[in-house]
Amino acid sequence: MNKSKIEKFTRQVIDGMYKHYDYIVEDFSFIQGTSIPWGLSKTLADGTKTFVIFMTLEMDTLNEFFENEICVKINCDRENLIKVILIDKDLESVGNIKALQNNFIILDLVSKKIQISESNMEPIASQIASIMDYNTSSQNGQKNTIVTYTLIGINIFMFILSAILSGNVMDIKTGVLVDLGAKYNPAIVQGQWFRLITCVFLHGGLIHIAANMYSLYAIGPLIENLYGKYKYLAIYLISGIISSLFSFWFSAYVSIGASGAIFGLMGAIFIFAFKERKRIGKDFLTNITSVLVINLFIGLSIQGIDNFAHLGGLLSGVTFGLIMSHKKKI
Repeated sequence: MNKSKIEKFTRQVIDGMYKHYDYIVEDFSFIQGTSIPWGLSKTLADGTKTFVIFMTLEMDTLNEFFENEICVKINCDRENLIKVILIDKDLESVGNIKALQNNFIILDLVSKKIQISESNMEPIASQIASIMDYNTSSQNGQKNTIVTYTLIGINIFMFILSAILSGNVMDIKTGVLVDLGAKYNPAIVQGQWFRLITCVFLHGGLIHIAANMYSLYAIGPLIENLYGKYKYLAIYLISGIISSLFSFWFSAYVSIGASGAIFGLMGAIFIFAFKERKRIGKDFLTNITSVLVINLFIGLSIQGIDNFAHLGGLLSGVTFGLIMSHKKKI
């Protein structure tokens, strides 16, 4: 891996530690042999200051003399100096691992994983790992979107069909929606249970579908990458069905829309953010919570919105999130 890529990758980790874990970015360019001109520092609860320095694995730098030299220049004790050693080769082929003294973390640039760290380095090693996971998820999320775009495509197709049949894109006729599979209690009582899922792909107007599809576009790729396409699809569809059941049980009105399924997705990602708040930072949890609260408030403030469907979808997503978090740590 060339120097520019190493510096870019390290900068991403440093930026993440600054944003999510309250580290201060330090300029270590005056220290010869570090390879990376930036580092981190953080004042701990006991008042001591920890420094984190990033460096490549080089024989002439990994020794006690070099560590002492760094500590003198940045005015810290050796026990407060953490070394993040960047490698891009098999550990077995690296001959100078034994030259490391203490307080070190080995970061594999190829697999982007923590390979070796001392037990007392576990907290910061976990933080660095979470930043790398977050960056990887963000990058992969742009690629793993096949289910999201397929769902958006189906919704748009059904909206175009309903608009053509209604002769209006702003306000779809209720009769058309019922004919296409809206949640209509008398029909469901007669055995048309398919309406519990078909209604999820129908919308009442251009603003309605635009709002829902924007929400799906915004959070779908992240959840698709996080849980995988099959679990993601299961969360969406089952949350949609549960939201329709809640509407069927508690509301006599005709109901349509993907918002119940989308609330299910938000419920699942909320559980993930809560469970992993120490690893990925509280900002993500705060953002997800804000989106949920705002959407719930909007639902309660505007007439005609099926809040029972939203509640059912949310509870379904939360349940999925709890089940998946117990089975596998994401």
